[in-house]
Amino acid sequence: MRSTPPASRHWDRSPVLAHRARRSLQVTPDGASRLLRCGQSGRCRDCGNRIEWYHRSDRRPVRLHPQELPATRVPAACRWHVSSGIAHPAGDGSSWCRLPHAVLCPARDTAPAFPELAGLRRSLAVHTRRMIDAGVFTPPPALADSSAPRPPVCRPARPIVQLLYVRYLASRPVDEIQCVAQTRRRHRCTSPLLASHAPAGTWRLVPATAAGGQLALPAEVMALYDLTGVPYAEQLRWRAQRCPQRRHAHGRRPGGGRLGALRPAAPPRTHPYPPAHPRPTPQDCRQCKAGGPAVMPHHAIEIALTRPVTPGELRHAHCGVSLAASADRTRLMTVYSARSPASALHALRRRLGTRLPIDVLTAHYPDRHGQVLLNVALDHTADRALRQAAAVLGQRPQDLLRQRVTAALAREKQERARRLEVRLERLLAEHTPQDVLACVAGLLHRHQHRPTRTAP
Repeated sequence: MRSTPPASRHWDRSPVLAHRARRSLQVTPDGASRLLRCGQSGRCRDCGNRIEWYHRSDRRPVRLHPQELPATRVPAACRWHVSSGIAHPAGDGSSWCRLPHAVLCPARDTAPAFPELAGLRRSLAVHTRRMIDAGVFTPPPALADSSAPRPPVCRPARPIVQLLYVRYLASRPVDEIQCVAQTRRRHRCTSPLLASHAPAGTWRLVPATAAGGQLALPAEVMALYDLTGVPYAEQLRWRAQRCPQRRHAHGRRPGGGRLGALRPAAPPRTHPYPPAHPRPTPQDCRQCKAGGPAVMPHHAIEIALTRPVTPGELRHAHCGVSLAASADRTRLMTVYSARSPASALHALRRRLGTRLPIDVLTAHYPDRHGQVLLNVALDHTADRALRQAAAVLGQRPQDLLRQRVTAALAREKQERARRLEVRLERLLAEHTPQDVLACVAGLLHRHQHRPTRTAP
């Protein structure tokens, strides 16, 4: 005779998890963030508790408590809210808010400035003690107190790191840059890039004058962490932002879409959005063929339609690919896993070409050359003419199409600029420049403050 397990557990005593309804994603037209993602989870390196990383409006990262709290229990000075993937240091008027982890971290010696948060901080301290007792978390070593004066240590808050003759701007000190690799459970590695047994760089003072069209800095010299003297493999590891562990150091790109702490420090030549992922290395391909863990990057793809898609067609397409529709349902967004952006575009064309009225498929983010990849379906006549012209010129069809599209866009830009100049000359012939500028300013102001119309 055996006892019947309760309804809240399976036959093997595993808990029964409630079914979570899938939420549909939608691109906000006026949002400041173009990333279709939630907060990136991680753990505090000081206390070991869970945190979520978000970007502020000025693109600086901030650590937030992973759970929402009632606004009545949180002081007004500590309330944060997340809107369109951006964290804002204020409440949004609702009954719930977010909280920065800095005011709750139990690793800080100072007492919390707000007594209302003492209970939550105490519970996080208890959780930290349990992880330390279980051997899951090891706190960083505390600095020994000494009355003797110590020499000044070069530890900038946002240092400049030079490797492979390229300078990178770090978002935190060098000894706090964390590995971007992740485990099978999608937990981020807690090991730092700077290890005691690995070759270290040297601090140098270099001129901070303007070069190559960059903005001049107020100081004459700046501190630079130079890794040029370390072996080439170590510089590749630092560029990939991987710790010296064997299973992490072999990777060549950040894992799981994690935001790295190193960004190229060339403002005129960088792009505000991350570049496309490179092709997988031959080692990754060998792992996939041998049955090992497949390494497939995800690519954001934007789909332009010839007409607004119907709800039935959207549901039919949702069976194979997760899609996010715009307000007028003429544009779709998706994140697809493939070896390269071109492979993702071809795969989506094959899967959704018969389900949706697709016009053009484009990569959402430009590549390292600042170009956007397009996927256009040509009819038989246009395709044959393009191939014949490419054969005559001795070029590939895709190269010839790229040249013709670029030339057509340049001609259209010049033509629009010429038409605008002609119209401005006509206006200036009848009105003064002051009247024209005042009219344009008033028109732009009315367009920006025009009330949005809602559908009945």
